[in-house]
Amino acid sequence: MWEKHCPVILPLFLQVILLCFCLFHFVAFLAVTLFGGLGKEKIKKAIFPDSQSFVNLKSNTMKNTMQRYVFLR
Repeated sequence: MWEKHCPVILPLFLQVILLCFCLFHFVAFLAVTLFGGLGKEKIKKAIFPDSQSFVNLKSNTMKNTMQRYVFLR
């Protein structure tokens, strides 16, 4: 008896999988269309200054220490 229904069950199973696949992509398409997805204006970019300023902390500390030492003498 099941031999008669086997050719019908397999295509039906594949149709259900295809339907789920199509529904998932349709919902994803609606979400991107209605909510805008990730446009360029929604992506935050890092802000880098044109010229980088580096501070040599060791050098400044030594200068301040020497100034205090000379001032206290």
